[in-house]
Amino acid sequence: MNFDSIDLHIHAGIERPYSMTEWVDGLIRNGRTALGLVDHYELYLKSDEDYASYLARKGFPRWYDNGLKGFRAFCNEVRQQAKREEITVLLGLEVYHGDFPEVRGDFLEGLDFIGCHISKTESFEPWGDFLLRSAEKLSCTAHENGLVGVLFHPFNHSFWSQRQGMTSPRGLNIIEPGKLDDFAERMAALDVCVEINWGSDSKNLNQPEFIDKYVPVVQALKSQGVLFWLGSDVHHSLNSVYDMNRMCAVLDISVNDIWVPKSIRNKN
Repeated sequence: MNFDSIDLHIHAGIERPYSMTEWVDGLIRNGRTALGLVDHYELYLKSDEDYASYLARKGFPRWYDNGLKGFRAFCNEVRQQAKREEITVLLGLEVYHGDFPEVRGDFLEGLDFIGCHISKTESFEPWGDFLLRSAEKLSCTAHENGLVGVLFHPFNHSFWSQRQGMTSPRGLNIIEPGKLDDFAERMAALDVCVEINWGSDSKNLNQPEFIDKYVPVVQALKSQGVLFWLGSDVHHSLNSVYDMNRMCAVLDISVNDIWVPKSIRNKN
């Protein structure tokens, strides 16, 4: 299977620089055939004034209104793209980890998956404990609504401070070796996917410590049957490199280790 053809974390809503059809056409030209199109939950929750200010500050076109009405318009455009025979399209929502479990149910109707946005926090607890608490909240919301749950970029900032020449007070945001087996077993019981995020993880491929620390986490999760979610996290540009084949080779991830739509798996 060509992993570069699978990209299940593509921002295609409020922050999109082109029309939806132009955006998807560009992704197809770049070799993507399984697309997970998402938008940020919190952007639709802004007040009218804050929403208008945000669009002006970022220079984004006003593709949609704010609120549920705007999100429904986004969903409808995604579903129109899903009718194209040459691709498989999934509809998702990215929600900041602090917003779980109080996610509005009317935003979840008709989705295929929900992603929990893991980002910087002020927590000084072990990173594995924080991820498990986030995964528990995600799992409940996903399962109650019949959705696939995904931990988006769980190690996004693991090496960020190191790349900046700084020492994080919490150290690397990675699972401690002595806790790996317990972490993987508990994560498997929650039945959520763990994302391999090209946008953040690829920045660490030249870091020897990334391989030393990250590969054991991946292997422990694999041993418990946790499935990985492949995504670029692309926001604004269709010219960004996407080499998930290389990433999966480095992490020793095979086709049996990833979540893909049944229609894609049946073709292979």
